Amino acid sequence: IETALRETEEETGLTVRILSKEPIIVSHPIRNNTGTKYIYLYLATPKTNIITIQEDEIESAEWVSFSEAKKRLKTYYKQAFVECIDIVYHL
Repeated sequence: IETALRETEEETGLTVRILSKEPIIVSHPIRNNTGTKYIYLYLATPKTNIITIQEDEIESAEWVSFSEAKKRLKTYYKQAFVECIDIVYHL
């Protein structure tokens, strides 16, 4: 969790509060099927609203609605998105 908090702040400028300590784990094949990449996602809420991206890590960032976010997500993130929404409704 500490790594997620630090990386979020370094790459987006956002200080966040983790809402669920259990990660949502997403996986997808690495290019050329040389292995599998595992990504650990934590549901969080920002303590600040101003995004300041680290340009060598993030191309762009903006606040969007849940429905717009779902449209923009890559296929392997869509199930994680559904899980996040479920967690939010049960908090």
